[in-house]
Amino acid sequence: MGASLHIQQQQQQHKAGRLPPRRGLPIMVHPNRVKIALGDIDGIDMDDFTLAVTETVPFAYKYHHPSNRSRRVPDDNILKRVSSRVEERLPDLTDTQLIKILLAFDRIRPKLIHRAAHPQRYFLSRPLAYINQPFMTSLYQAIRPTSINNTKVLLALFTAYARSAIDHPQWIRSVMDHACDTWLPNTPPSPRELADIALALSSTRVKNHDRFLHILTDEIEDNFDQFDEDAIGDVVRAFLSMRYGNEQFFEVLGRELPHRIHEYRWWNLIDIAELYMKLKWPAEKDPDMILRFGNEVWKYHRVMNGKYVARALRVLAFLETSDRRTFRSLIRRIPHHIINLSPTLLAQTITAAAIVGHNPTKMYCRVRGSVLYQRLCRRLSRRVHEVGPHDLAQAVYSLMMVGSRQEYFFEQIVLCIMDDPLRFHLQQLAAFARAFKTLNFVPSVDILSLFADKTQLRGCSIDALATVAALGLGDLQNAALDILTSGVDDNIYTKREAGGKYTWGKPTDPPADAALDKGDPNYDSEEEQQQQQSTKQQETASSK
Repeated sequence: MGASLHIQQQQQQHKAGRLPPRRGLPIMVHPNRVKIALGDIDGIDMDDFTLAVTETVPFAYKYHHPSNRSRRVPDDNILKRVSSRVEERLPDLTDTQLIKILLAFDRIRPKLIHRAAHPQRYFLSRPLAYINQPFMTSLYQAIRPTSINNTKVLLALFTAYARSAIDHPQWIRSVMDHACDTWLPNTPPSPRELADIALALSSTRVKNHDRFLHILTDEIEDNFDQFDEDAIGDVVRAFLSMRYGNEQFFEVLGRELPHRIHEYRWWNLIDIAELYMKLKWPAEKDPDMILRFGNEVWKYHRVMNGKYVARALRVLAFLETSDRRTFRSLIRRIPHHIINLSPTLLAQTITAAAIVGHNPTKMYCRVRGSVLYQRLCRRLSRRVHEVGPHDLAQAVYSLMMVGSRQEYFFEQIVLCIMDDPLRFHLQQLAAFARAFKTLNFVPSVDILSLFADKTQLRGCSIDALATVAALGLGDLQNAALDILTSGVDDNIYTKREAGGKYTWGKPTDPPADAALDKGDPNYDSEEEQQQQQSTKQQETASSK
């Protein structure tokens, strides 16, 4: 009897030990530490206070129900009290103590998903579970940039900066200036660390830092063999995020990649090809690399997953490389991964499918070609407002070129235009109107009648002016007719000085980032440009 009672007491104690602690207190923390962090007990010195905060904050969670320990959320009451207590003692804390406190708040993350390689990068794009932007900004402002003297601390602070969703670019630039002046040239980090710094810098939403990027490019040129495949891929992804194109970097890639590109895995291969597509002006300067991209993608068309299938189709279509067999295999796999595509990528996939000649009336592997356009448009119709006007105009014009009439998708576009007509340029509205007229779709309202800014007519192409003159109403139609009859030399798209793409002709129009890709309603091929130039020369010669 006594033995059984003893066993029951042990079982009850064991069960009590497994129960979660009382709600409102952080788990796995000594109560005195919590009281010091909350201000109930004054710490002896700042070291004790810092230790209490760093132990309390990462475990300040509460449960939705005591029996369900997997569903836990941050305890806002405790975290707010700790934040206010830290702000009170902010002048007395040293830089090292501030960094420890800031990284403690950075540990309040969503549910952890383990990843085999580089798990810390998984959180670069994921926000924290508890975000207090004014408090985090005050912490960053209190940390002196000169106190950051190694790569480990810099990466930790930049990663926390990205996850906290704060905006303090001056601090980031001052930290990078100090690094480039002092410890970065004297004690150069490893190639892997340089790639991590570039990736972390791109996640801070700072446009670029020329000094560091030049140091990185020089190091890649001098020691390309020491950079592994993932390091080069991370540098490429950082350049894509910052929209930074360095001719020196492209020269190094053109010299070294032909000997190694066949060993690269598919995600790095597609990212490098996308770098050539977006930032190489023009990409035709390096035709050998463009051809290699098209040949190497075929090896991975069965193993690619996620959004990389659509990205591969977009890159190969816009670079005009690869063959029909590769295009068909990629198009066949896109519906399986359509859930992973962003709205912008959905619109660009429609354009790419039209560029490679995917006919909606033909049968491909017992499936009609129109099924792909229907699925893409139906998926995109839910999030039309998230797509840029330029990509949306390209997608609609591509549907017109292949003759695919998607009424529900067009209705959502009309509603989007009615919500904010000034968001779209007159050039894009003309492309919409022309596509609707060609596909016999009658919108609920005349989209050109919603636009009254005649100053944008000077930035439109000849086709757009003709569309406005034919389908427009009132003063807008008369102004387009006047420009067409008086002369349209100022309305033709002009080339950028950097090379090959086209953009709006006036400074008041959309910026250079909205450059037209092939498949745009007003993209003129090189043969058409040469024909236009030859006809102009003949006209001038005959007039003389």
